[in-house]
Amino acid sequence: ANAVPDAWFTPIAPGWASVEKEEILQNMLLEIVKGASVADASKKADEKINELINKES
Repeated sequence: ANAVPDAWFTPIAPGWASVEKEEILQNMLLEIVKGASVADASKKADEKINELINKES
């Protein structure tokens, strides 16, 4: 951990592949660019991620 303190890794949750496949984070950012509030867009993304994250991929 000390060797790469700023490293970032993909979550190991079983459903993360589904989150990536459905482009949830990209769609959240697109909604923000189109005028949605950060709070609303991130809440919507969070709900969708919660649906998928612990499902087997």
